[in-house]
Amino acid sequence: MLVISSGKTLGNNNITGNNLTIHSASAYGYGIYPSISGTSNSNIIQSNTLNIKAPSTSPFTSYGFGVHLYIYPPGTFNSNIIQSNTFNINASSYSYGFYSSNSGTSNSNTIYNNIINAVSTESISALRAYGIGLDNIDSSNITFNTINATASSAYAGDIYLSTGSDNNIFYDNKLLGTNYSVYAPNSGGTNNTFVNVSYSGSEFVGTSAQLIRKWYYTAYVNDTNGNALN
Repeated sequence: MLVISSGKTLGNNNITGNNLTIHSASAYGYGIYPSISGTSNSNIIQSNTLNIKAPSTSPFTSYGFGVHLYIYPPGTFNSNIIQSNTFNINASSYSYGFYSSNSGTSNSNTIYNNIINAVSTESISALRAYGIGLDNIDSSNITFNTINATASSAYAGDIYLSTGSDNNIFYDNKLLGTNYSVYAPNSGGTNNTFVNVSYSGSEFVGTSAQLIRKWYYTAYVNDTNGNALN
C-alpha cells in the first residue's frame, strides 16, 4: 500500500509506474491511500497497475480499494491528476476502483484515461461494486476512462455520485458494467454533465440530483447547388 498522509502541507507528489499486487488478509485492501487533513494539491498518480485482492478471511468480509481518497476537515485536495492507471479490484464485500470520502474540500481534479475493473462477490441486495465514486468532489474532469463494475449477487455502479458532488464533467467514458452505469441518489449533486458517454447498463438519478447528458453530432450540409459546405 502506498500512503500519502498529510496533516500540514504536502503537495506535488508523483506516484508513477508502480505494479502492485496486494492480497489482503484483513478487513481492508488498499492500493493507494491519500489521507489528508492539511493541504495536498497538484499531486500526480499515473501509469500504475494495482491488483487488489480482498477475499473473505474469517472473521472479516473484506473491502478493496484501488485509490481511496480520504479527506477530513480542514483538508484540501485540489488540482490533482489521476491518469493512465489500471485498477483491478476483487473483493468479498465493497469493491472500489477510485473512491473519495470527503469531509474537506476537493475541486478541479482530473481523472483521465484509466482502466477500472471492480468486482464484488458479496450476496446482498445493495450496491457493492463501484468504478468511480465521488463524495463531495466538485468541478472535476473525468475523461476517457473505461470502467466495468460488476457484482453478480449484488448491485454495481460504474459511476457513483454521492453527497454534494457538483459541477463535474464526464467526457468520452466507456461504462461497461451491465448493472448501473450511473447511480446518483438524492444527495448525488447537481450540474453533473455527461458528454458522449456510452452506457452498457441502466441509470438511476434521484429526484434532487441532476444529470445532464450531451452527445457529439456531426452534420454534412450542402449548398443549393449540392456542394459541401465547410
